Amino acid sequence: MSITVNGTITAAGGIGSYVGGGSNTSSGGGAGGGIRLVAPLLAGGGTITAAGGVSPYCGSSGADGIVRLESYQHTFSGPTGGKVYTASPVNLFLPVADSQPYITVKSIGGISVPPSPTGSFVVPDVLINSTSPLTVNIQATNVPPGTIPTLYFSTQNFPDQKIFPPALAGTLGLSTTSTTVTLSPGYSIGFVTATWVQ
Repeated sequence: MSITVNGTITAAGGIGSYVGGGSNTSSGGGAGGGIRLVAPLLAGGGTITAAGGVSPYCGSSGADGIVRLESYQHTFSGPTGGKVYTASPVNLFLPVADSQPYITVKSIGGISVPPSPTGSFVVPDVLINSTSPLTVNIQATNVPPGTIPTLYFSTQNFPDQKIFPPALAGTLGLSTTSTTVTLSPGYSIGFVTATWVQ
């Protein structure tokens, strides 16, 4: 799964207005709102903004809102406005309907991965102590057989790894593939994606 922003996502505050009358008063800009985007991959070159609105009449701008971008791989390069924070998704999973495409890592190095991994560095989902290549088993539902998934591993202070396992084999209802990875020392976060043309 991924989010690609090539257009505009905005929760920007409104522009202040002039209020005529005896007092010749005017209003300040409105405050920005909140935007939260969560996906394994966040990409694109559009605009994401929750900036406070300006006021051309009284010079009082609204407070900036919050933009929170949560992803394991962040390639978004577009302009942002407001107070922008980036983070890794933690304690979040999306429910999977029976008819929705779904791909997941079932096990690594012979150790099962929880159905709803947290990606936490405090309580790891899988504990592995090995410098040898580890087998990664991948399973998909409602993803066409023949699709080549992409496996990502990110370890602090080491280069990210991007692995292309063999194509998924099986049926549309259930397909599998496997590959190997040699993990760098320390905590690692991994995820798998699949892209195909319908």
